[in-house]
This record gives sequence, C-alpha cells and structure tokens, in this order.
Amino acid sequence: MGSQQSLYARLDPSSCQIRLVHIQPGVWDDPILCELETVSLNSSPVYQTLSYFWGDPKDSKPILLEDCVFDVTSNLYDALRRLRRANSIRVIWIDAICINQMDNDEKSQQVMLMKSIYSKCKEVIMWLGDGIPGRPNDSLTIDEGSYKLIDYFAIQPPIFHLITGGGMNGGETPAVVRRFRKGWRILGQIVDLPYWRRVWIVQENILPPLATVVLGSISIPWKAFSSAIDSFKWHVQWAGTWEDAHWRTICGDLFSREQFYQGTDDFRRTVPEDKATFENWQRANVDCDMQYATVDQLVMSVVQIPVIGAVVGRRVFTTEQGYLGLGPRDMEVGDQVFILSGSNVPFVLRESETAQVNPLLPAYSLVGDCYVHGIMYGQSHNSEWLKNAKSLVLR
Repeated sequence: MGSQQSLYARLDPSSCQIRLVHIQPGVWDDPILCELETVSLNSSPVYQTLSYFWGDPKDSKPILLEDCVFDVTSNLYDALRRLRRANSIRVIWIDAICINQMDNDEKSQQVMLMKSIYSKCKEVIMWLGDGIPGRPNDSLTIDEGSYKLIDYFAIQPPIFHLITGGGMNGGETPAVVRRFRKGWRILGQIVDLPYWRRVWIVQENILPPLATVVLGSISIPWKAFSSAIDSFKWHVQWAGTWEDAHWRTICGDLFSREQFYQGTDDFRRTVPEDKATFENWQRANVDCDMQYATVDQLVMSVVQIPVIGAVVGRRVFTTEQGYLGLGPRDMEVGDQVFILSGSNVPFVLRESETAQVNPLLPAYSLVGDCYVHGIMYGQSHNSEWLKNAKSLVLR
C-alpha cells in the first residue's frame, strides 16, 4: 500500500488542473475502492460532481484511495456506496477527496476554479443523505434503486403526485386524501435535512446543465423535485402545513355545533383544537379502527355532517401553486380557479374553445364553485393576487 502523503501530486493552476475520483465497481458489502485522475478543465473531461453535506468530521469511515486507507465522513461514505456501480467506473468530482485538504494553497486555487468545475460537469448529484432519520433504509445502489422508484411511490403516493405534478385526481372521499398526509409530512422532513443549510448549494445546483436529487437509493430529476418543493413552500407560506390543509379541506373548514343539524347557523369555523376530534372520527369511520368505534356518535356528528356536505359529489385537486381544494366532480386538468368580483367563494372556470363573444377578452365556461384552502377568508386580497386580476367573458 502507498502512503497518504503520496496521493496528491501538485496541480498546475495555469492549466486549470483538477483531480477526478474513479469509483471502482463493486457490490454492496465490498470495500470502497477509488482512484484519482488529474485532468485539465481545458480538455473537456466528462465527469459528474457531488453536492453534499460533509457531516461531522469526527464521524468517519475508511475507504481505499489509490490503495491507501483514506478516511471520509460517514455521510460521504454512504454516498460513495450508493453511487458505486456494479460493473463500470463512475467518474466524479468530490471536493473532500479531489482537493488536498492539508494544502491551503491548493484549496485556495481550487476554490477559484469552483465555478468552472460545476459549470463544465455533465451532471451534479445532489446527495441529500442516506435517508430520512427514523425511517428504514434499504441496501441498494441508486442504479439498483431506480427500478424501485415506482414501488416506493406506490407506498408513498403523495410524494409521487407532488413531484410529477399529477395532483390528486379522482379523490372523491376522505380515504383517498388521507393517504397524502404521510407524504406531505415526509416532504417536510426532506426539506428540513441538513443538506439545504449549506452556503454553496446555489452555485452547485444552478451551474451544472443537469441535476439529480438522490436520497438513499432513490433518484429524482431536480426539475421535478424543485416543483414539488415550490408547491410545498407556497402552501406552507399561505395556508399553513399540509396536514392542516388536509383535515380542514375535507370538512370545508367547518364543524357542526354539538347538536343535531338544523340549518346553516349550526356550523362554525374550525379551530386548531378540532384536529384531534377530526382524527378520531377518521380512525373510526375511514380507517375502521375498532378502538375508536365507540366514540360518542353525537360528538362524531360535528365532523361527519360537514364532511358529507363538503365531499359528496366533489373531487380533491391541487393547483399549480400548491393549494389544496375540493371542486366539482367533472373538473378537469387545465381548469382554472378564479375569485370573481363580488363572489363569496372561488369558482372553477374552463377556457372556452368556441368563438369569442368579445375578441379582446378571453371566454370561460362555469364548471362550479369550489373550496380552496388558504384563500377562503380574504387571503387573496393582496398585491400578489390582485396583480393577476383580469377581465373575461363568462359564457
């Protein structure tokens, strides 16, 4: 074995030289073997880059770099293990390995090249970590895990729909929407991972021509993932958490007063303390959990009556901006939500394909009224919404 001191030959700054890591092929339990290659950025080398959170330097594991034992942080070790291919070499730039961390002059020179390193790579791998804390992991590389993507989202459908922009089609009952709560919670946990707190994240993710998000063995194109994150952040900003949106939407943000239904005056707006009552009702009536089957039916009626009124003949939808709502059963992808001047509720409109009554104004047909969590109580009366106001013809 060679010595660690011999790993790093001096780089030529005038030639824009960098080092690349060659992750040697292997299976899950094999030792991680890597080799270094010195190249010039001027020669247009083909490589990926790794964007990641270093982690605690005291928490390290050994790999073999040029037949020399080389310690890397546990988070980087996990990334190398997941990125390693079974039958071919992966060529990638990783700062902790490619830069001699004991040479301050070299570190300064390489930092000056960072923009070029990321802009000239073919793809950046955004390593979020080996998984979400508290959740079980598999023992797959990302190549093996790619075919598991559909299976994973079959278990966690909420994330799949959020990422693909599929929304929640055909969700006429609370049972369908209930499945999305766990996904919203997971997405929130992903957003809270240490990776997103890094200073260099913007440069590393914007400069490369292609970016892929990797969490454990699952990989997702950055463009799709960022769309889901934007929707998540938008909804949290305007309407609270996704969990909040879920239960309030299903009951139309209304509870019956604790008496038998008699008229509209018997309803009140929900308060945060009502969430526990809603969840008990859901366990008894949707999850069919017998533990809750004996819950006071009069108390349960404060949930069931508004839920029936809210969801019967309706379907769940999400908007492009991430709002959750209930609308007419016959609404379609591409329909638009409008707040008409003087109205008390939002409406779903569909752009008309027939001849325009007024060629200067777009024509729409009415699909029906809707509930959109986060805009029902005047939140839309702000500059962001008003600047999109327009005139139209309603046919």
